[in-house]
Amino acid sequence: MTRLIARIFLPALLLIPQAMQVGRADSGQTAALERQIAPLFAAWDRKDSPGMSVAVMQHGKVIYSRGFGSAQLEYAAPITPATIFNVASVSKQFTAMSILLLEAEGRLSFDDEVQKYLPWVPRFAYPITLRQLANHTSGVRDHQQLFTLAGWWSGDVVTMDDIRTLVKHQRELNFPPLTDTLYSNTGYDLLADVVTAVSGMPFEQFTQERIFKPLGMSHSHFHTSHKELVPGRAYSYTPAGHGQWRKAVMNDSYYGSTGLFTTAEDMLLWLDNFRTLKVGGREVIARLLQAPVLSNGKPSIIFGAPYAAGVSLNQYRGTRMIGQGGVEAGFRAEIDWFPEHDLAIAVLANAANGDPQGNLRRIADVVLAGQLQPAPEDPLQRQPVRVATQRLESYAGTYNWYFGTVTFVPDRAQGTLVADISGSKLPLTAVSEREFVVDLGSLKALLRFGPGAGDRANDTAPVETLEVSFAGGTHPGRRLHLVSLTGSDMVRYVGSYYSPELRTSFEIGSGARGLILQHHRQGDIPLLAEKSSGPNPFPVLFAGGPPFAQRIQFETAGDGHIRGLRLSGITVRNLWFQKVTLP
Repeated sequence: MTRLIARIFLPALLLIPQAMQVGRADSGQTAALERQIAPLFAAWDRKDSPGMSVAVMQHGKVIYSRGFGSAQLEYAAPITPATIFNVASVSKQFTAMSILLLEAEGRLSFDDEVQKYLPWVPRFAYPITLRQLANHTSGVRDHQQLFTLAGWWSGDVVTMDDIRTLVKHQRELNFPPLTDTLYSNTGYDLLADVVTAVSGMPFEQFTQERIFKPLGMSHSHFHTSHKELVPGRAYSYTPAGHGQWRKAVMNDSYYGSTGLFTTAEDMLLWLDNFRTLKVGGREVIARLLQAPVLSNGKPSIIFGAPYAAGVSLNQYRGTRMIGQGGVEAGFRAEIDWFPEHDLAIAVLANAANGDPQGNLRRIADVVLAGQLQPAPEDPLQRQPVRVATQRLESYAGTYNWYFGTVTFVPDRAQGTLVADISGSKLPLTAVSEREFVVDLGSLKALLRFGPGAGDRANDTAPVETLEVSFAGGTHPGRRLHLVSLTGSDMVRYVGSYYSPELRTSFEIGSGARGLILQHHRQGDIPLLAEKSSGPNPFPVLFAGGPPFAQRIQFETAGDGHIRGLRLSGITVRNLWFQKVTLP
């Protein structure tokens, strides 16, 4: 599959004539694009709103570049092509490129074990390599959810030393390497440390000297401290309702998985390197675009597309697309290279609901008009429909889904459903008998209800599954078959639980409505008990609300007493908490 991916993506990429000079299109072409592209961003073109920076390059020339909205609402500072944004996970491809540049010099191998360069990383039951870290197939747990479980808040300052300490105490992987794919920011933070260890220079200096300066990316740098001043930067915002905005605080002081501050035009220079091969050359670029194959022979997929080293290998309307998106606080970013059309587009936003991916594709529709296959139907844009009451009631209940747990209640008057997410009521828009759109503020998702795996051909079978589609990927969910616990049932679960990996504990107590997970910084989280499917008469599966856990499974000792639990979330699986007796 790796060679197949390379055969699919590389020929059009590597055979384009190399024109090293980057120029700008004539004013007539830019004006024509302005008439077509500017209306796409009209809602953001105002001083009292955050917005986006948009840049487009084709055949080595910038053909469009403009800012919309404000970079800093407090001062109504406008977004311009020179405005600097945090691009979040777009950073990862630069970290991967740094590793591959060192490999090209013979200073490391992509298949080396990470402990060869970072001896403080624990040796797990299975070896983990640099390639696996870059491909998200290592099984290394993601630090973001681990910090949440340990009691950290999203506004807390997180440093590289905090992440290193977290890694040093890890005892298990999410899964054996190459048996699955699960997004892990931690893997890229480790890769940044490897770059420093091998090159002998700080990561931010290496990327400046080896990538940014050679490509002329003069407005780009890796941000290593939240205290660092960045002239001309944007701040990030999230909707507060009724046209108001709230600042989305970002105190990250780590890098590798994130940390790149840059402009839309600098991102064009990076994407144009796929054409010019100025940094890395043909072989390194080919390595960057090698998507892995899992041990079961299946391709590694993230958000609906093969994922290589920090780069998604996607398709849009019949044409190939190489790029990546990013999400951090209220920042959103999407950059993509269309090799068959020698086209690069970057859309950077400082609004959590900015939808740079959708806007980038709409720009591609304009620039490549008449050159793409017909656009597939977007289910998020379908006209609303009414769903019969009987059908709505078949969907009612509580489900485990990508974002934790959700309860659906029929809205018979409107012919749709209402989602209850941790007490917040969100009305859904029915777009077919089985499909509903939910607006989560920063994104829209499509929900599709269906029968169980053995009844997919039976339209009248009981509803057991819930598919959640957003950002190009589809994620499975399922109905929870809940049971009520009596006071005597709950006693066996009550107690204190400690994680040796996180060095944190929480309490499980009982309340009028069931068990409650009590966390010293996350508050009280109700636990939903599921019916046991085995011989054990007690429930063994519990679900907690976001952002804590999707599944909690208790384990019993030989005498039937509970010895601990394993907790799983979006990017953490089977994290062990031991039941302890407090003095």
